[in-house]
Amino acid sequence: MNPMNPAQDHHDMVDLEEIGDEPLLLKRRELTLISERVFQHRGVPNGAWAAARNNFLDVVVLLKAEAVAGLMEVIASPHPVHPDGLGVDTSNGGHRIDARHQHSLVIGSIVGNAIESLLAHSRSVTLSVVNVASPRFLAGVVHRLARRGVEVQIVEGENSATFLARGAIQGTRPSSHGDLVEGITVAPALWWPIYNASTLALSHVTEISRFHTGNTPSPTARRLAIK
Repeated sequence: MNPMNPAQDHHDMVDLEEIGDEPLLLKRRELTLISERVFQHRGVPNGAWAAARNNFLDVVVLLKAEAVAGLMEVIASPHPVHPDGLGVDTSNGGHRIDARHQHSLVIGSIVGNAIESLLAHSRSVTLSVVNVASPRFLAGVVHRLARRGVEVQIVEGENSATFLARGAIQGTRPSSHGDLVEGITVAPALWWPIYNASTLALSHVTEISRFHTGNTPSPTARRLAIK
């Protein structure tokens, strides 16, 4: 038997020539599992991939299949996730985040966190995000903050976005990710390449890959429980 080549064998898991063209109905579980694998494979740190996934679901609630197209952009992006975070400039009383050309789906949760933090000190906040790929997918921040009683407007540029947020942070309301229980329809030609690429995250042994392959709780959790 030939040794497995994850870069090829996993990518060929679904034959893209045999998928047909009937629209797929994707529900929250599929969107959750596959998106978190994509973020893991792209290098989002283990402590941040869940937030990136939840932000993606916020975008899906608003943009439906267009958000899934954004996930394909994340996979194809030539710009790596920066392990040292984003460039933040608060000089002269301004609030500005330099995304360093990362995709908006990767940094959306960070932008939301920044706005929430600023609103703890003011009822009106302006935050600019520059050098961000596909700023239209920052729409998830609007959905997230609306659940907390904050009104947000976005002024979108070619590779930038300025957020105007007003209101007082309230207790988190139930997530409308529940809307995704009914699912969204996506073209198979869009979804299956994303699915194939996401399996690359499982070709490396990590706590997340163990969880996704059915080893729950993870070996680390069991060892900690024994100790």
